[in-house]
This record gives sequence, structure tokens and C-alpha cells, in this order.
Amino acid sequence: MLRLFNIDLHISVVADVMDILKDEVEITNWSISGHNWVLGKPMADVKVVNQETWKNIDEKMIDQFFTHYKDELSQYDGFLVTHTPVLALLYEKFNKPIIVVNSCRYEQPFSWKGDMKGWDWFNSKLKNMKNIHFISNNRADQDYLKLGAGVDSRYIPSLCLYTGASYTGTGGVVQHGTYPRGHTWEWLYSHKAIVHVPYEISTMSIFEQYSANVPLLFPTKRFLKEMGTLRSVYGPLHSNLKACADMDWWIDRADYYSLPHITYFDSEQELNDKIKTLDFKDISTKMEAHNKVRREYVYQQWKEVLRDVVTS
Repeated sequence: MLRLFNIDLHISVVADVMDILKDEVEITNWSISGHNWVLGKPMADVKVVNQETWKNIDEKMIDQFFTHYKDELSQYDGFLVTHTPVLALLYEKFNKPIIVVNSCRYEQPFSWKGDMKGWDWFNSKLKNMKNIHFISNNRADQDYLKLGAGVDSRYIPSLCLYTGASYTGTGGVVQHGTYPRGHTWEWLYSHKAIVHVPYEISTMSIFEQYSANVPLLFPTKRFLKEMGTLRSVYGPLHSNLKACADMDWWIDRADYYSLPHITYFDSEQELNDKIKTLDFKDISTKMEAHNKVRREYVYQQWKEVLRDVVTS
């Protein structure tokens, strides 16, 4: 069985990959995410790189990490990077395969600091690293990675079946972001539908809910722009990413405008009308049929990635 090592900053992305590959790959995960409590896990005590220091990654930090962990990590067959792609630099010196799952603005943290020199250095690294396999879990970040770094990636959407919960629809309708503290996935999926007022173009919670066959309602593109809830999805832009300064560029690539059987509303009144009239059980049944096809696609794509890793 292939053995991969991972340090993550986002509990859901790695949880999804570990669930999909559980029968074929053994993944050791050291999570430095502040949200480990959601899955009942402690934060890993990683030397050199932690929740704060990773934002200052440079050649010196990479050398320190390699010196500290070269013996321990050399036992693995390769490495998995789930968030964020800059962590791939920690593993270059091991000369083993690296799988990168690009889920949210590949260039973090350089854009946060307006560090264009560091961004250029990172782009150069990504384009020239050997035996690295890029995956994007959404179309927007797939195109953003290509425009920003000139790197192609394979599109594999997240499934997030690690929740182990499915839609029942025995309750009412709940608005995303208004859940009680400590709620369970079972409680959430017991509602007839979930109304989203999105702040991002791709989130793991959307994947979780969609794969659980939960009927989802989203504003139309026009209404979303009118409400202005979609936060800026980029920081200071690199010169080769000017097209991404247009919010429409991101909205057109948002997950929730490409997935079938999502319901859209163009006003609050239309939302209220649809909540009263929609057959949510029927919508969920159609989602379930589509999700079977979607799962087959995802599993096949991951098999091809593993094949490439083993033969590279």
C-alpha cells in the first residue's frame, strides 16, 4: 500500500482525500489547523512549520524543516499537500512524488502580504518541481492556477462523504450560517433544504451538503452581486492575473452555478415562494442519481492520479 505524508491547514480537504483513498493509500496526517476540534482531533505539534510560521516560508525554513525531519519522513513513498500548495516546497528535497490538491487561491500567503517577489519565486518553484501532480477541486482555482503560475491541474471535485450522514428532510428550511453551536451533520441534513448566501465561490460545506443529497438554494448571479455578500476572493493581484479582478470571472466559475439540481432565487420574495412550493424530496432523489455518476468520476480520476504517481 502506498504511504503518503501530509501536513494540512484545512481539516476538510485532507479528510476528503483520506476517505476516498482509504482502501488504497495509507496517509499520515499532521494537522496544524485551528479547526481540528470539529473532528475531535488535537492540533499536531510540528517543528519549524506551524499555524503561524508557515506564512513566512522561505528557503531557510525549508532547509530547517528538511534537516529536522529528513530521517523520519524519508520512510514515506511520497507526500500529499491539501492546503495550501506552498507546503509542497517542504518536500522538494526528498525527491519523491508530491500530490497537490489546490482548493483556494494557490498563492497564499504571498498575496496576503503583497509579496510579489515571493510570489514570483513560488511560481517558478511550482513550474520547475519534478514529480509533482496537481489537482484542483473547483474550476475557478483550476483556472486561477493556470493563469497565475502557468500550471495545469486535473479537475477532481471533493465528495466529502466523511460526514457519514445523508439527507432525511424531516425538518424545516435552514439558512447557512445560522446553525446552533455544536450542531451535527445529521441535524443539519434533517432539514428540508439549506439556503446559502455565499461568501466564497467554493467551500467544503457545499460539497458536504451536495454529496449528502441535501436540496440547496442559492441566489442567481445577478442577485448575488446585488447583495454583495461574496467577499473579495483575491488579494493584491499579480500582473498576469488581471482578468481575475472582475468579480464576474469568479462568479461564472463558482461551484454552485455548475452543479445540477440546485435551485436559484432572484429575490427574497422568490425564495419564500419556492420554499413553499418546491418538492424537496424529488430534488433530493435527482441529486442522489447525479451523485452516483459524480462519485464514479471522482474515484476514476483518483485512480489515474495514483497510477501516474506509481509510474512516474
